[in-house]
Amino acid sequence: MKTYGFIAGLILFCICGGYATPAEHFDFRRTRWGMTQIDVATAEPSEPLLVGKHLLAYEIDLMGHNTNLTYHFPQGLLFEAMYVTNNLSTEKYIKHLNNIKQTLTDKYGKPSTENWPCDSMSANKKKLVQEIRQGKTSCALKWKTPRTNICLSAFGGDNQAYISISYTAPKNSQKLDSF
Repeated sequence: MKTYGFIAGLILFCICGGYATPAEHFDFRRTRWGMTQIDVATAEPSEPLLVGKHLLAYEIDLMGHNTNLTYHFPQGLLFEAMYVTNNLSTEKYIKHLNNIKQTLTDKYGKPSTENWPCDSMSANKKKLVQEIRQGKTSCALKWKTPRTNICLSAFGGDNQAYISISYTAPKNSQKLDSF
């Protein structure tokens, strides 16, 4: 009899939201702003490559490219997550950048802020990537949702070209009290 009560309680716990959290309640991947490093590490399917006082770092596949994923924990709670991809050929860099831009636009709509000279220079892809690698050109698009700010950036320097996508908790929640 006790076994049935325990099983019924466990089923009720899961149905009412114990371990079954709907995807729409996540802010980034399978995490929410304000989670601890242990919570985030548990939510990630792989082991972190680096664990620091205020960060966790992973290497993942993002749309077919090796990408660094870093979680930042100021005050010990998740506030930002960032993908960074580099070491791509000119053609792969432009294609990956455009695919990410389109994916984010499809998901979040038109960007709320644009500084995107990359489109006007896309006719000459080699020159665009060369200027990004030299640090002469950078591009950024920003989206906002009620719980997350998203920024896609193309930037570089020292002959490296990077693509980053940062996800942050809204600025007014830096104390993370509302999580």
